[in-house]
Amino acid sequence: MSGRRFGVTLLLLFAMNVVVLWSLREGPDVGPIRPAAAAEPETAQQREEDFIQRVAAMSLEELEESLAGPELTVTFAGQSGSANEYPNRIIQVLADRRVARIFAAYLDLAPAEADRRAERLFDTWLAEHDRRLEKTIARYRVSGGIELTIGAHHSNHAVAAAAFLVSRYCPPSTLIEKVERWQELGSAATAKVANNPLPVNPLEYDAGPDSLVILNLSLLMLQQYLAAAEFEAIVRDQIRLPWPALAEIPLRTWATPSHMFGGVRAKGVEPRPEPPVLARYRMVRGWSQIGANTAEARNGVIRRAVAAVRELEDAE
Repeated sequence: MSGRRFGVTLLLLFAMNVVVLWSLREGPDVGPIRPAAAAEPETAQQREEDFIQRVAAMSLEELEESLAGPELTVTFAGQSGSANEYPNRIIQVLADRRVARIFAAYLDLAPAEADRRAERLFDTWLAEHDRRLEKTIARYRVSGGIELTIGAHHSNHAVAAAAFLVSRYCPPSTLIEKVERWQELGSAATAKVANNPLPVNPLEYDAGPDSLVILNLSLLMLQQYLAAAEFEAIVRDQIRLPWPALAEIPLRTWATPSHMFGGVRAKGVEPRPEPPVLARYRMVRGWSQIGANTAEARNGVIRRAVAAVRELEDAE
């Protein structure tokens, strides 16, 4: 190849490279390139609306099976104003939309069927809770820590939800028997992790019913069987609780938006209508609100409350 032809070839190759590089730099004529828009973060209201839609689509069986799944309104309900008290689990149960829908569905059943279904639900979830606790304890013995991912906290919520339904649809003797079994399971589980360096047993709240749960379930059962005046008299005279210290907690319909739960409204904002209510219960929000700040005082209150429920049992 002559020097002239070689020079022309190099010139052509250079020109082609310039064209290719320029085309790559410019790209097709699609306008300015912008970064992809970030997905909008899901708000609490959106999550709540999604959950309401899921609850609406569930069958009764699916609702019963889903009770151990976490829900946002349950997480924030029942928080105590005292750093020394656990959240009020029964208030959390009443804030659970699935519980509200199951409660309403049981109302449509024959009493015997609602009784049978509530009792079976409790037994099913107690067995599942036992399984999760055993798995939690086995992991604890290996790692020395409690793995929250196993879900004993949520299965204990499901047992509490079932116990609430038992208090509404079953006789007092059934509630007493179920709570005693729940207590036995919880005591056995906490004993298995008693030798730990923590000041509080790591399963104290998540293994069985805490003392406030037992008190409030007793109060719920008494309200189910007694007229309002008689219930108040037993609370004052037999259980020896200050009546004004008992809060009225509603069980609202399952589709009630959380923003309607509060009673405070800003100046100039129209008042919100009262959300529909399935039931109202008088209960104790926290031990500090009734002055029962020692284990001895709490045990005394529980003994008197359970004794009042046993009297209902004797009258059956």
